Amino acid sequence: MKRICAMLLTLAALAAGAELAAKVIDGVFININGNAVTYSEFREFVAHRLRISEGDAEEFLSKERSREKLKGLTNAFIDAKLISFELEKLGDRVKKQDLDGVIQRILDENGFTEEDFEQVLGREGITLGAYRQNLRQEMEKSRVIRALKGKEVLVTDEEAKHFYLENRDRFKRDFKVMLTMLSFPLQLPEERDELIRFREIVSGADEIVEHGGKLEEVRDFLQSRGIPVKSSVLGPVSVDDLSGELKDEVASLSGGETSRSTIVKDRVAFIQVAERQGGEYMPFEDVKGAINEEMVSKRSIGAIKEIIRDLRSRSYIEVYLQ
Repeated sequence: MKRICAMLLTLAALAAGAELAAKVIDGVFININGNAVTYSEFREFVAHRLRISEGDAEEFLSKERSREKLKGLTNAFIDAKLISFELEKLGDRVKKQDLDGVIQRILDENGFTEEDFEQVLGREGITLGAYRQNLRQEMEKSRVIRALKGKEVLVTDEEAKHFYLENRDRFKRDFKVMLTMLSFPLQLPEERDELIRFREIVSGADEIVEHGGKLEEVRDFLQSRGIPVKSSVLGPVSVDDLSGELKDEVASLSGGETSRSTIVKDRVAFIQVAERQGGEYMPFEDVKGAINEEMVSKRSIGAIKEIIRDLRSRSYIEVYLQ
C-alpha cells in the first residue's frame, strides 16, 4: 500500500519580529496582520501535532514551562496560518469536501472502510483528525506554491533525463542490496508526557537524517535517550524478497543513503543501503513519471521555505504566550 502518512515539511525557525507578550488575552493567541487566531485553534493544532487528545494538549500547554519548546510548536502553527491566510488572499481555500474527496480516493484504492483506515492510522499513532489536519496543510501549501511558484517547480523532460542519467543506479529492477537497519519496538507509552517525549526523540532522530547525519549518529542519539536500539545487517538480498514497507523504503534509497523513521511490522526503523548489486536498468520512459514527481517534490520544499520567509518578512506577528 502506498504510504499514506506523509511527513510534514520542517520549516524555518521563528522569525525575528514576532513579539512575545505576557499572556493570552481574551482567547486571542496570535495576531497575524490583524487576523486574530484563537488559543483553541492552537490547542487543536498541538493535539494533532503531538498526537494526543485536546484535553491532554490543554494540560500540556498549561504545565509546559519551556519557552523554547513552545516556540517550536508556535513556529509551526504560525507557518501554517501564514500559508492559510495567503491562500485566502489569493481567492482560494481548501474546503471540507476537498479533504473528503482525497480520503475517499484512498479508501477506494485500498478497499478500506473508514474504520479500516482509522485502524491503519492508529497503528502509526495518528488519529483521523490529525491526518485531516496534515492533509489540509499540505494541500494549502501545494496550492500556494502553484499560484506563486508554479513555473519554478515544473520539471522539463530534459531535466528529468539528466537526473535519470546522473542517478541510474536508483532505477534498476531485480537488484540486490546490502543494508543496515536500526530498529526499536513500536510501543507507545501510555503516560502523556512520556508519549510526547518519545515522539520528540523520533523527530530528533529524523532531523539528524535530514541534515545528512550518519546511521551511527542516529544510533548514539537514540541510545543516549534510553531507546533500546537493535542493529541488523542484511544482504546481499533481492529487493523483491523484502516485505512491503521495507521494499518500498529500500527501493527509494541510493547506496549510502539513510531513510527517515519508518514502520516495519511492529518496529520503528531507520534503514541505510550500503550497496546495490547487479540488476537491470529500467528504461527512462518507465521511470519518468516517478522522477518528475520526486524533482517537483524537492523543488516544492525549497519553494515553500522561500514563500514562508517572504511572508514572515512582510508580516506583523504578535504572539501571546502564557
